[in-house]
Amino acid sequence: GYRPLYTGFGNGLKSAFLLHNETLNFWTHTIPLMYFFYYLFLDKELWSRLEDVPKPAHLPLYGYFAGVCIVFGTSSFAHLFCCAGSRRWREVCFMMDYAAITVYGISCGIVYHLYNKPKGDGTMLWYCYSEWPFVVTISGLGVLAMWACCWTRLNPSYLGYIIRTLAFGGPAVAGSAPAMVRLFTEGQTLQRVLFMTLENKNIPVHSIHGSNTSPIPDAKPDVRYCSRYLTHFILLVGGAVINCIKIPERWWPGMF
Repeated sequence: GYRPLYTGFGNGLKSAFLLHNETLNFWTHTIPLMYFFYYLFLDKELWSRLEDVPKPAHLPLYGYFAGVCIVFGTSSFAHLFCCAGSRRWREVCFMMDYAAITVYGISCGIVYHLYNKPKGDGTMLWYCYSEWPFVVTISGLGVLAMWACCWTRLNPSYLGYIIRTLAFGGPAVAGSAPAMVRLFTEGQTLQRVLFMTLENKNIPVHSIHGSNTSPIPDAKPDVRYCSRYLTHFILLVGGAVINCIKIPERWWPGMF
């Protein structure tokens, strides 16, 4: 069922181990948060792989980790303690969640751009090839998405879930555009990468990027880029559909 409001932070913390409408939301954010903390601070293999990589090339990775930890940490807090205070407090919790999603989307977009952007200048989607236009574009779209989502909290309607889903769809598409453009413009190379992924082999970085100008010239990239990106995309779209159609909770109100 649903937890009542005004239960306080102590009862909110205890509810982490009870079954209610936010149990899965809390743990599916908290467990990945713990995983990324482990990966970032305790996984020696990650840092050994980065030893020969120039230090400036680490910065987007740190930004990405920060975005991931912010979104998982903030969402865990919002889903667990949204019942601690008044209805206004509940709305504030989820507005914080939307702000964290915006930070995550921008950090993902910067990583997509700097690590996966296609070669060349580009006439279509030119912002995919230029740093500051890309950052300004995804940041602006992210802020607009956050505003739209917060507006639906202040002005509730049955379209709120659809508006929030579509609002973050724009930044998601814009942020992943460099990777998508690269998939289509360097299709033959990436098809070979995908086939070699299935065979569990590695290839040099310049044969993926199509040039030797990679900021990480001596690193051997993970050739599972294609399959990982497609899996990420499918999960995001699937989550958006589930968020809009509200099945099964629309069929069994109060049970889900």
